[in-house]
Amino acid sequence: MLSVAITTANQWLWSFVISRVTPYMITSLGYGVYMLFASLMVGMSLWAWWFVPETKGRSLEEMEEVFGVAKRRGEEEGRAVGEERDIGVNEKDGSGKPTSGHVEDSSTSKESI
Repeated sequence: MLSVAITTANQWLWSFVISRVTPYMITSLGYGVYMLFASLMVGMSLWAWWFVPETKGRSLEEMEEVFGVAKRRGEEEGRAVGEERDIGVNEKDGSGKPTSGHVEDSSTSKESI
């Protein structure tokens, strides 16, 4: 959540800077301001075209490979990461069913209704 707050504050800061500076730029540069912003937009479009990988039609596992995410412990065995760490949720009784369930399951069950 902190990263979201930082990026939002950064966006607001630069929006404020642009809104305060643009009138002065227009009076001194005239139509050159539009050329400046157009060249920045073209430059960023070219950057995105060459440096941001295409992700259309890829699975989440392929996305991890594209962006270089290291495999976490447990993924190589084909089980969910943190399966043993979920206290209560993945603990099983003798029948193989989880020991805890939804809140509704503790007071009433579907069979009793």
